[in-house]
Amino acid sequence: SRNKKSKEDAEAPSSSNEIGIAGQKAAAGDKKDPNPLGKCPICRLNVPESELIRHVNRCLNEQEQSEDVKLAQQLHNEEQAQKKKSKPRRAGRGRGRGRGR
Repeated sequence: SRNKKSKEDAEAPSSSNEIGIAGQKAAAGDKKDPNPLGKCPICRLNVPESELIRHVNRCLNEQEQSEDVKLAQQLHNEEQAQKKKSKPRRAGRGRGRGRGR
């Protein structure tokens, strides 16, 4: 009859919003998720667990390279500042000594 719903009708979601919720519940209850995600501790990105170690290593390498570049720039700037401070003046190249005197 009309008021009685079959088991299938009662379990089927009635809207797309419910499909999403039902899908999430099914995924959460499913112990064998084919693509479980893990969070990278460096960049906080969710990546497949099967790729997590490779991803973390890549993040670490990029972070290390970035720090190396910053350090190299800092050292270069300090070196340039030292050169400017300790530049000796050469005799004969200052003011007051023009050509042809």
